[in-house]
Amino acid sequence: MNTTDAQQMYEIMSKYPEATAEIYHSGYDGYLKYIFEKHVTPKLQSFAEDKGLIYKEESLWNGGWKAFYFYRSEWKHYAINITNEHNSNFRDFFIGVASRNDISNSEMLPVQERLNAFNNKGNRYWPFGYAYLPKYSSWWTSVTIDMINGNFAKFIENLVSEVLEELDERHINL
Repeated sequence: MNTTDAQQMYEIMSKYPEATAEIYHSGYDGYLKYIFEKHVTPKLQSFAEDKGLIYKEESLWNGGWKAFYFYRSEWKHYAINITNEHNSNFRDFFIGVASRNDISNSEMLPVQERLNAFNNKGNRYWPFGYAYLPKYSSWWTSVTIDMINGNFAKFIENLVSEVLEELDERHINL
């Protein structure tokens, strides 16, 4: 299937998310990428711009850990990061504050008081703690429906806003 055919198929699939949810096994990763890039990425980019943040996606479609994150331009190394655990395939997604680039041990933050937005204690990689996404920990077919209708992006926006508010209230500049 060439790129044009695939795009046309993904467009049709996005118009019938319930039916697509039933037949997703025949190319789900490509469909998920199409849905995310068409319906989620633009919303998250717009949200980031409105909040004065930078939005980045990393390795979402290339295998391995999948991540997207938000940060302020003045933050040297850290970001509000949504990623998955154990190199899993669209499973076990969580949110926390983590380094967005390679930094030396001396530049890493020590473990901090856990943010209220998170329910797991911090460690050297997630100094303020982290929390599994309660509704979207795994991106199965039902999640694509919420990606299309905007509920997924709104959920992420609310989580990121909550973390930002707490960082600001505690006067934490990453």
